[in-house]
Amino acid sequence: MKKLIAFVLAVGLVLSLAACGGQTNGTTKGADADTTKSADTDTTAASQQAEHTYQLGVAQEDSNPYSQGAYYFEKLVEEKSNGRIQIEVITAGALGGEEDMTEGVSIGTHDMCLTSNAPLAVFDERFSLFDLPFIFTSIDQVDVVLDGEIGRGLLDGLESSGIKGLSYFENGFRNITSNKPINSIDDIKGMKLRTMSNPSHVQYWKDAGANPTPMTWGEVYTALQQGTIDGQENPLLAIKGNKIYEVNKYIAMTQHVYTPVELIMNLNKFNELSADDQKLLLDCAQEAAVYERGIAREINVDVKFFTDMGITVTYPDVAPFQAAAANVWKEYGANVQDLIEQIQALNNK
Repeated sequence: MKKLIAFVLAVGLVLSLAACGGQTNGTTKGADADTTKSADTDTTAASQQAEHTYQLGVAQEDSNPYSQGAYYFEKLVEEKSNGRIQIEVITAGALGGEEDMTEGVSIGTHDMCLTSNAPLAVFDERFSLFDLPFIFTSIDQVDVVLDGEIGRGLLDGLESSGIKGLSYFENGFRNITSNKPINSIDDIKGMKLRTMSNPSHVQYWKDAGANPTPMTWGEVYTALQQGTIDGQENPLLAIKGNKIYEVNKYIAMTQHVYTPVELIMNLNKFNELSADDQKLLLDCAQEAAVYERGIAREINVDVKFFTDMGITVTYPDVAPFQAAAANVWKEYGANVQDLIEQIQALNNK
Protein backbone atom coordinates (compact mmCIF):
# COMPACT_ATOMS: atom_id res chain seq x y z
CA MET A 1 0.00 0.00 0.00
CA LYS A 2 2.78 2.45 0.86
CA LYS A 3 4.39 1.75 -2.49
CA LEU A 4 1.11 2.41 -4.25
CA ILE A 5 0.59 5.72 -2.43
CA ALA A 6 4.16 6.78 -3.21
CA PHE A 7 3.65 5.97 -6.91
CA VAL A 8 0.42 7.99 -7.09
CA LEU A 9 2.07 10.97 -5.39
CA ALA A 10 5.01 10.79 -7.76
CA VAL A 11 2.76 10.73 -10.81
CA GLY A 12 0.80 13.66 -9.44
CA LEU A 13 3.99 15.65 -8.89
CA VAL A 14 5.19 15.00 -12.45
CA LEU A 15 1.85 16.05 -13.92
CA SER A 16 1.81 19.18 -11.76
CA LEU A 17 5.30 20.17 -12.88
CA ALA A 18 4.42 19.53 -16.50
CA ALA A 19 1.36 21.73 -16.19
CA CYS A 20 3.40 24.50 -14.57
CA GLY A 21 6.07 24.23 -17.22
CA GLY A 22 3.47 24.43 -19.97
CA GLN A 23 1.90 27.45 -18.32
CA THR A 24 5.21 29.24 -17.90
CA ASN A 25 6.30 28.88 -21.52
CA GLY A 26 2.92 28.45 -23.13
CA THR A 27 2.34 32.03 -24.31
CA THR A 28 5.50 32.27 -26.39
CA LYS A 29 5.78 28.67 -27.50
CA GLY A 30 2.10 28.40 -28.12
CA ALA A 31 2.14 31.52 -30.30
CA ASP A 32 5.16 30.22 -32.23
CA ALA A 33 3.52 26.88 -32.68
CA ASP A 34 0.32 28.45 -33.93
CA THR A 35 2.24 30.76 -36.31
CA THR A 36 4.31 27.90 -37.63
CA LYS A 37 1.24 25.80 -38.16
CA SER A 38 -0.52 28.70 -39.87
CA ALA A 39 2.47 29.35 -42.14
CA ASP A 40 2.78 25.65 -42.94
CA THR A 41 -0.92 25.47 -43.65
CA ASP A 42 -0.74 28.54 -45.90
CA THR A 43 2.27 27.16 -47.74
CA THR A 44 0.61 23.80 -48.20
CA ALA A 45 -2.59 25.45 -49.42
CA ALA A 46 -0.65 27.65 -51.82
CA SER A 47 1.35 24.72 -53.19
CA GLN A 48 -1.83 22.70 -53.60
CA GLN A 49 -3.51 25.62 -55.31
CA ALA A 50 -0.59 26.43 -57.64
CA GLU A 51 -0.62 23.64 -60.20
CA HIS A 52 2.01 25.37 -62.33
CA THR A 53 4.75 27.83 -61.31
CA TYR A 54 6.99 29.59 -63.83
CA GLN A 55 9.89 32.01 -63.53
CA LEU A 56 9.90 34.99 -65.90
CA GLY A 57 13.33 36.51 -66.45
CA VAL A 58 13.80 40.20 -67.29
CA ALA A 59 17.22 41.73 -67.93
CA GLN A 60 16.11 45.24 -66.96
CA GLU A 61 15.56 46.85 -63.57
CA ASP A 62 12.17 47.02 -61.85
CA SER A 63 11.51 50.58 -63.02
CA ASN A 64 11.79 49.66 -66.70
CA PRO A 65 8.53 49.31 -68.67
CA TYR A 66 9.52 45.71 -69.51
CA SER A 67 9.53 44.81 -65.83
CA GLN A 68 6.32 46.72 -65.14
CA GLY A 69 4.63 44.81 -67.94
CA ALA A 70 6.01 41.53 -66.59
CA TYR A 71 4.61 42.23 -63.12
CA TYR A 72 1.26 43.07 -64.68
CA PHE A 73 1.35 39.75 -66.57
CA GLU A 74 2.10 37.98 -63.28
CA LYS A 75 -0.89 39.65 -61.64
CA LEU A 76 -3.26 38.87 -64.50
CA VAL A 77 -2.31 35.20 -64.72
CA GLU A 78 -2.60 34.60 -61.00
CA GLU A 79 -5.93 36.41 -60.76
CA LYS A 80 -7.54 34.81 -63.80
CA SER A 81 -6.34 31.31 -62.92
CA ASN A 82 -7.43 31.73 -59.29
CA GLY A 83 -3.85 31.05 -58.27
CA ARG A 84 -3.54 27.77 -60.15
CA ILE A 85 -0.82 29.31 -62.33
CA GLN A 86 1.88 31.32 -60.59
CA ILE A 87 4.40 33.58 -62.33
CA GLU A 88 7.56 34.66 -60.50
CA VAL A 89 9.12 37.73 -62.14
CA ILE A 90 12.90 37.93 -61.66
CA THR A 91 14.42 41.21 -62.87
CA ALA A 92 17.79 42.95 -63.22
CA GLY A 93 19.39 40.12 -65.18
CA ALA A 94 19.41 37.75 -62.20
CA LEU A 95 18.64 34.86 -64.58
CA GLY A 96 21.13 36.06 -67.19
CA GLY A 97 21.25 38.36 -70.18
CA GLU A 98 18.73 38.20 -73.00
CA GLU A 99 20.82 35.88 -75.18
CA ASP A 100 21.40 33.42 -72.34
CA MET A 101 17.77 33.49 -71.23
CA THR A 102 16.47 33.04 -74.78
CA GLU A 103 18.69 30.02 -75.29
CA GLY A 104 17.57 28.73 -71.89
CA VAL A 105 13.92 29.03 -72.86
CA SER A 106 14.65 27.10 -76.05
CA ILE A 107 16.30 24.16 -74.27
CA GLY A 108 14.06 24.25 -71.19
CA THR A 109 16.45 25.48 -68.49
CA HIS A 110 14.43 28.73 -68.32
CA ASP A 111 10.64 28.95 -68.21
CA MET A 112 9.96 32.39 -69.65
CA CYS A 113 11.76 35.60 -70.51
CA LEU A 114 11.48 38.95 -72.21
CA THR A 115 13.98 39.36 -75.00
CA SER A 116 14.85 41.84 -77.69
CA ASN A 117 14.70 40.88 -81.34
CA ALA A 118 18.34 39.97 -82.00
CA PRO A 119 18.52 36.76 -79.90
CA LEU A 120 15.39 35.43 -81.62
CA ALA A 121 16.81 36.05 -85.09
CA VAL A 122 19.42 33.40 -84.22
CA PHE A 123 16.60 30.84 -84.07
CA ASP A 124 14.51 32.26 -86.90
CA GLU A 125 16.08 34.69 -89.35
CA ARG A 126 12.64 36.01 -90.27
CA PHE A 127 12.80 38.10 -87.10
CA SER A 128 15.39 40.18 -88.97
CA LEU A 129 12.33 41.85 -90.49
CA PHE A 130 12.29 44.19 -87.50
CA ASP A 131 15.88 45.28 -88.16
CA LEU A 132 15.02 46.83 -91.52
CA PRO A 133 15.14 50.64 -91.25
CA PHE A 134 11.75 52.30 -91.72
CA ILE A 135 9.84 49.02 -92.16
CA PHE A 136 7.42 50.76 -89.79
CA THR A 137 6.65 54.45 -89.93
CA SER A 138 3.84 54.76 -87.36
CA ILE A 139 2.62 53.22 -84.13
CA ASP A 140 -0.73 52.32 -85.71
CA GLN A 141 1.11 50.34 -88.37
CA VAL A 142 3.14 48.57 -85.67
CA ASP A 143 0.04 47.44 -83.81
CA VAL A 144 -1.69 46.14 -86.93
CA VAL A 145 1.34 44.04 -87.83
CA LEU A 146 2.36 42.78 -84.39
CA ASP A 147 -1.16 41.94 -83.25
CA GLY A 148 -2.25 40.51 -86.59
CA GLU A 149 -1.44 37.47 -88.69
CA ILE A 150 2.11 38.59 -89.50
CA GLY A 151 3.17 39.03 -85.88
CA ARG A 152 1.41 35.87 -84.72
CA GLY A 153 2.94 33.91 -87.56
CA LEU A 154 6.44 34.97 -86.56
CA LEU A 155 5.85 33.97 -82.95
CA ASP A 156 4.40 30.62 -83.96
CA GLY A 157 7.42 29.98 -86.17
CA LEU A 158 9.59 29.79 -83.06
CA GLU A 159 7.98 26.49 -82.06
CA SER A 160 10.44 24.56 -84.21
CA SER A 161 13.12 25.86 -81.83
CA GLY A 162 11.28 24.82 -78.67
CA ILE A 163 9.94 28.33 -78.01
CA LYS A 164 6.35 29.49 -77.62
CA GLY A 165 5.99 33.14 -78.51
CA LEU A 166 3.33 34.72 -76.29
CA SER A 167 3.17 38.40 -77.22
CA TYR A 168 5.06 41.54 -78.20
CA PHE A 169 6.11 44.12 -75.64
CA GLU A 170 7.85 47.27 -76.87
CA ASN A 171 11.13 49.14 -76.79
CA GLY A 172 10.07 51.60 -79.48
CA PHE A 173 11.35 53.75 -82.32
CA ARG A 174 15.05 54.51 -82.20
CA ASN A 175 16.50 58.04 -82.36
CA ILE A 176 20.04 59.41 -82.38
CA THR A 177 21.82 61.12 -79.50
CA SER A 178 25.05 62.97 -80.24
CA ASN A 179 27.60 65.52 -79.12
CA LYS A 180 26.53 67.97 -81.84
CA PRO A 181 23.19 68.92 -83.41
CA ILE A 182 21.92 66.79 -86.30
CA ASN A 183 19.77 68.82 -88.66
CA SER A 184 20.28 66.66 -91.73
CA ILE A 185 21.87 63.37 -92.75
CA ASP A 186 24.99 65.33 -93.70
CA ASP A 187 25.61 66.02 -90.02
CA ILE A 188 26.30 62.35 -89.26
CA LYS A 189 29.09 62.04 -91.85
CA GLY A 190 32.03 60.36 -90.13
CA MET A 191 30.27 60.38 -86.75
CA LYS A 192 31.42 57.57 -84.46
CA LEU A 193 27.99 56.13 -83.71
CA ARG A 194 27.53 53.23 -81.34
CA THR A 195 25.35 50.50 -82.80
CA MET A 196 24.36 47.02 -81.74
CA SER A 197 26.49 44.16 -83.06
CA ASN A 198 23.97 43.61 -85.81
CA PRO A 199 25.22 43.35 -89.41
CA SER A 200 22.22 45.10 -90.94
CA HIS A 201 22.46 47.99 -88.47
CA VAL A 202 26.19 48.38 -89.07
CA GLN A 203 25.67 48.32 -92.82
CA TYR A 204 22.87 50.85 -92.66
CA TRP A 205 24.92 53.41 -90.76
CA LYS A 206 27.85 52.95 -93.11
CA ASP A 207 25.55 53.62 -96.05
CA ALA A 208 24.18 56.68 -94.25
CA GLY A 209 27.71 58.07 -93.93
CA ALA A 210 28.40 57.47 -90.24
CA ASN A 211 31.24 55.48 -88.70
CA PRO A 212 29.29 52.70 -86.93
CA THR A 213 30.98 51.37 -83.80
CA PRO A 214 29.48 48.16 -82.37
CA MET A 215 29.72 48.16 -78.59
CA THR A 216 28.08 46.38 -75.68
CA TRP A 217 25.50 48.54 -73.95
CA GLY A 218 27.28 48.54 -70.61
CA GLU A 219 30.22 50.42 -72.14
CA VAL A 220 28.23 53.15 -73.89
CA TYR A 221 27.80 55.74 -71.12
CA THR A 222 31.51 55.82 -70.31
CA ALA A 223 32.48 55.83 -73.99
CA LEU A 224 30.26 58.86 -74.59
CA GLN A 225 31.57 60.55 -71.48
CA GLN A 226 35.19 60.05 -72.55
CA GLY A 227 34.57 60.94 -76.19
CA THR A 228 35.46 57.50 -77.49
CA ILE A 229 32.23 57.65 -79.50
CA ASP A 230 30.20 60.66 -80.61
CA GLY A 231 26.71 59.29 -80.26
CA GLN A 232 24.38 56.31 -80.09
CA GLU A 233 20.84 55.42 -81.15
CA ASN A 234 17.96 54.12 -79.04
CA PRO A 235 14.34 54.82 -78.13
CA LEU A 236 13.77 57.70 -75.73
CA LEU A 237 12.90 55.34 -72.89
CA ALA A 238 16.42 53.84 -73.04
CA ILE A 239 17.97 57.29 -73.36
CA LYS A 240 16.05 58.45 -70.31
CA GLY A 241 16.39 55.28 -68.25
CA ASN A 242 20.16 55.13 -68.74
CA LYS A 243 20.66 58.90 -68.39
CA ILE A 244 22.34 59.23 -71.76
CA TYR A 245 21.23 62.87 -71.74
CA GLU A 246 23.96 63.52 -69.16
CA VAL A 247 26.70 62.79 -71.71
CA ASN A 248 24.98 63.60 -75.04
CA LYS A 249 23.24 66.95 -75.26
CA TYR A 250 21.52 66.51 -78.63
CA ILE A 251 18.74 64.22 -79.83
CA ALA A 252 17.69 63.84 -83.47
CA MET A 253 14.19 62.36 -83.84
CA THR A 254 14.82 60.05 -86.79
CA GLN A 255 12.71 57.07 -85.64
CA HIS A 256 14.67 54.93 -88.07
CA VAL A 257 14.10 51.45 -86.58
CA TYR A 258 11.27 50.06 -84.48
CA THR A 259 12.33 47.54 -81.83
CA PRO A 260 9.81 45.10 -80.36
CA VAL A 261 10.39 42.98 -77.27
CA GLU A 262 9.08 39.43 -77.24
CA LEU A 263 7.57 37.55 -74.30
CA ILE A 264 8.49 33.90 -74.81
CA MET A 265 8.04 30.59 -73.00
CA ASN A 266 9.51 27.11 -73.26
CA LEU A 267 7.23 25.18 -75.63
CA ASN A 268 7.18 21.93 -73.65
CA LYS A 269 6.12 23.76 -70.51
CA PHE A 270 3.44 25.62 -72.44
CA ASN A 271 2.16 22.30 -73.82
CA GLU A 272 1.84 20.91 -70.30
CA LEU A 273 -1.09 23.27 -69.81
CA SER A 274 -4.66 22.45 -70.72
CA ALA A 275 -6.11 24.11 -73.81
CA ASP A 276 -8.10 26.47 -71.57
CA ASP A 277 -5.02 27.45 -69.57
CA GLN A 278 -2.99 27.95 -72.75
CA LYS A 279 -5.63 30.39 -73.96
CA LEU A 280 -5.64 32.10 -70.55
CA LEU A 281 -1.87 32.55 -70.71
CA LEU A 282 -1.96 33.92 -74.26
CA ASP A 283 -4.81 36.31 -73.42
CA CYS A 284 -2.97 37.59 -70.34
CA ALA A 285 0.23 37.97 -72.35
CA GLN A 286 -1.53 40.10 -74.92
CA GLU A 287 -3.23 42.24 -72.27
CA ALA A 288 0.11 42.74 -70.52
CA ALA A 289 1.73 43.67 -73.84
CA VAL A 290 -0.84 46.40 -74.46
CA TYR A 291 -0.27 47.64 -70.92
CA GLU A 292 3.51 47.73 -71.32
CA ARG A 293 3.32 49.42 -74.71
CA GLY A 294 1.20 52.14 -73.16
CA ILE A 295 3.88 52.86 -70.55
CA ALA A 296 6.68 52.75 -73.13
CA ARG A 297 4.85 55.07 -75.50
CA GLU A 298 4.23 57.70 -72.87
CA ILE A 299 7.98 57.85 -72.29
CA ASN A 300 8.89 57.65 -75.98
CA VAL A 301 6.89 60.76 -76.87
CA ASP A 302 7.92 62.77 -73.81
CA VAL A 303 10.31 65.13 -75.58
CA LYS A 304 9.61 67.78 -72.97
CA PHE A 305 11.49 65.79 -70.35
CA PHE A 306 14.66 66.21 -72.41
CA THR A 307 14.17 69.85 -73.35
CA ASP A 308 13.57 70.61 -69.67
CA MET A 309 16.95 68.95 -69.02
CA GLY A 310 18.58 71.36 -71.46
CA ILE A 311 18.78 68.90 -74.35
CA THR A 312 18.44 70.23 -77.91
CA VAL A 313 15.97 68.15 -79.92
CA THR A 314 15.99 68.35 -83.72
CA TYR A 315 13.73 66.88 -86.41
CA PRO A 316 15.82 66.27 -89.54
CA ASP A 317 14.18 65.34 -92.83
CA VAL A 318 13.97 61.54 -92.70
CA ALA A 319 13.67 61.05 -96.48
CA PRO A 320 17.47 60.88 -96.98
CA PHE A 321 17.71 58.47 -94.03
CA GLN A 322 15.09 56.29 -95.70
CA ALA A 323 16.93 56.41 -99.03
CA ALA A 324 20.12 55.26 -97.31
CA ALA A 325 18.37 52.01 -96.35
CA ALA A 326 18.04 50.77 -99.95
CA ASN A 327 21.06 48.46 -99.87
CA VAL A 328 20.14 47.01 -96.48
CA TRP A 329 16.62 46.25 -97.68
CA LYS A 330 18.03 44.56 -100.76
CA GLU A 331 20.59 42.46 -98.88
CA TYR A 332 18.81 41.68 -95.61
CA GLY A 333 15.22 41.83 -96.78
CA ALA A 334 15.48 39.03 -99.32
CA ASN A 335 14.57 36.32 -96.80
CA VAL A 336 11.50 38.20 -95.60
CA GLN A 337 10.30 39.61 -98.91
CA ASP A 338 6.90 37.97 -98.48
CA LEU A 339 6.46 39.69 -95.10
CA ILE A 340 7.57 43.02 -96.55
CA GLU A 341 4.97 42.71 -99.28
CA GLN A 342 2.27 41.83 -96.73
CA ILE A 343 3.15 44.89 -94.65
CA GLN A 344 3.15 47.13 -97.70
CA ALA A 345 -0.23 45.73 -98.70
CA LEU A 346 -1.59 46.63 -95.26
CA ASN A 347 -0.23 50.15 -95.69
CA ASN A 348 -2.11 50.53 -98.97
CA LYS A 349 -5.47 49.59 -97.48
